[in-house]
Amino acid sequence: MKKIAPLLMIVIVGLGVYFGFLQGQEAEVIAEPGQQPVPVEITAVTQGDLRREFTYSGIVEADYQVVISPNVGGSIQSITVKEGQKVTSGILLAKIDHEKLNTKLDTLEAKLETAEVDLAYWEDQYSKLEQLYQQGAIPDQQYSEVEHKYRLSQSSIKELTTNIAEVKVNITDFYIRAPRNAVISDIQAEQGSTAVPGQPLMTLIGDDAQKITISVSQNDLTYITVGTPVTAALGDRQLELEVTKIMPSLDWLW
Repeated sequence: MKKIAPLLMIVIVGLGVYFGFLQGQEAEVIAEPGQQPVPVEITAVTQGDLRREFTYSGIVEADYQVVISPNVGGSIQSITVKEGQKVTSGILLAKIDHEKLNTKLDTLEAKLETAEVDLAYWEDQYSKLEQLYQQGAIPDQQYSEVEHKYRLSQSSIKELTTNIAEVKVNITDFYIRAPRNAVISDIQAEQGSTAVPGQPLMTLIGDDAQKITISVSQNDLTYITVGTPVTAALGDRQLELEVTKIMPSLDWLW
């Protein structure tokens, strides 16, 4: 479960020396015959902090990593998160255009309204004729025709209700949501591009314990020890970390 972090900056702070200039203190200079004396100032050497900075790219490793890919295709209407952002389970990550399904849903719901009116009518007719039929007041054919239309209305309602439920389920596929609490590690798509089923949109990693692995040159390694402070940049996020382990192969982790 690995991913290249956009930028990792290592900041090593150690004791060194720097030169401070003491203004106004001049030293006597003896010039050679025929030369003009050149005024000079004395510089005092004092002790202070010396900073060394190294910049490397590394690999982020987490206990959890998942690639988010859509089950459907279409134009990406919006991406609602950015790299490095923490997200909670169920939060919207991206939305894919589903106008055709919206139109289909509107049509089915309109048909359902009409079918419900028909069902109410034939249910009332059936209820009235059933009593007359039980009393032998109407012929079998008349009763059978009303009963048939009543049953058809019931079936139509059932079919339309099932179709509407299926469309609504399909529409949810166009709303891409986080499967759990995580961090947006990488975004491979952008608004306006075309989503393809199975093609990655973004990568999420766990928001719990993580480690970053990098390879350091041998020359720089002499300035790095366990406990060295590290600034890691992931998207817009910056993490203040420290070196926790240096491997014999000159790879090190924190």
